[in-house]
Amino acid sequence: MRTVQLQRVPWLEISRPMQRPEIPEETYARHLSTLRDRLRERGLDCIAIYGDREHYASFKYYLGFEPRFEEGLLVIYQNASRESAVLLGNECFCMGKYARIPVRSVLCPYFSLPGQPMDGFVSMEKCLREAGLEKGMRIGLAGWKLIGTRHCDDPAHTFCVPSFLVESLREVVGFESLTNATEVLIHPRNGLRVVHDVHEIAALEYGAALASEGMRAAWKGLACGKREMEIAACMQTYGQQLSCHVMFASGENTRKGLVSPGFRVVQLGDPISMSMGLEGGLSCRGAYAAQREDDLPEGQRNFAEEVACPYYRAVAEWYETIGIGVSGGALYDIVQKRIPHESYGWKLNPGHLISYEEWLSSGIAPGNRDHFCSGMLVQMDIIPSVAPFVSPNAEDGICLADEVLRVQIQTLYPQMWERFMQRRAYMREYLGICLKEEVLPMSNLAGRYSPYLLDLDQAFAVTG
Repeated sequence: MRTVQLQRVPWLEISRPMQRPEIPEETYARHLSTLRDRLRERGLDCIAIYGDREHYASFKYYLGFEPRFEEGLLVIYQNASRESAVLLGNECFCMGKYARIPVRSVLCPYFSLPGQPMDGFVSMEKCLREAGLEKGMRIGLAGWKLIGTRHCDDPAHTFCVPSFLVESLREVVGFESLTNATEVLIHPRNGLRVVHDVHEIAALEYGAALASEGMRAAWKGLACGKREMEIAACMQTYGQQLSCHVMFASGENTRKGLVSPGFRVVQLGDPISMSMGLEGGLSCRGAYAAQREDDLPEGQRNFAEEVACPYYRAVAEWYETIGIGVSGGALYDIVQKRIPHESYGWKLNPGHLISYEEWLSSGIAPGNRDHFCSGMLVQMDIIPSVAPFVSPNAEDGICLADEVLRVQIQTLYPQMWERFMQRRAYMREYLGICLKEEVLPMSNLAGRYSPYLLDLDQAFAVTG
């Protein structure tokens, strides 16, 4: 078995992308066309896609914008001769004219903020009828969460959207005419959103790269005597869309879960958890504010040997295993074999699909036979929990690209291609992680991890 050891490792010096590529009209037209084909296969007259401030990704995938402050509903008909519609509240209504697909805007007071003017108020049902919905139409309602028989007895009629919307839709089209269609969009096997084209990858790589640079800045800005919020300030977003809130926690705050940065002063030996996520990728690190093992609290000084080394071995094997045609179950088995969850305490899927949202869905589960495909973005997300130690974390994402897609990237986005090649070479030459040719790291930090965050020249590497 190859070994893992700490050694002096230079940082990857790479220029960040200076401009986010725009997704072209033909991509949005393809989204619309493939959706209509899927509706036809499912026997649905239309799909209604719900979105709100946090759960906006499917909505944005088709329109190119998301509801901010408010909620929205996109109605797309199988029959291209019928005009699609988007229901928006007061503050987002003006955005409808900038939609990237042909769509008619319907002002929907129900989607406005609490207490806003309701002059000329119309009911939710009337708004839905104005959007073109009629009694007896077969409607698929897409929320943001997959619901199966493990969750309820009737998943086809259970929805992860506000109840007032479900009730209004049932009033308009009938109870049996409304069915859950979320899986059409995000199922890890054949959801329409789980595979991205070259232009979408370029836009999302921008966010992933920027997030990793923010994480690098926080890592290098970490110092004892600084407050959590001071270090978190290093993670510049440049005004880009966050896929989750910025996190930096130290000491006892790391035990509290997904907390925001506070005013605690970092001390030598503190456990540290920090992450930054933008559309396309999240980078996270969990380790200690320390230079060496002697800086750690008593009882935790064997962290590197007992927890971090086995963890990193699993991380490296995850990176080297994933590829086109690999099943989610096979990837799960790799992690379970190296660091069994019974001993290492990880509870979530050891990886998941990513897109505009930080967690799209995941097929990385026991026995899952769904295979990874070209165009998928996958997050390496293994988080052990072994008391009393900090949870080690080296989370970043990759893109899977077959030969056709790699040629497209190289031709259309040569600077992104160069970044991919630099990241691959860095992981191979300095970290000892050899990726399959179709695996393209989205993050400038992919594979770099040290249990001692204050020793900036030190990182784990695979040898032998």
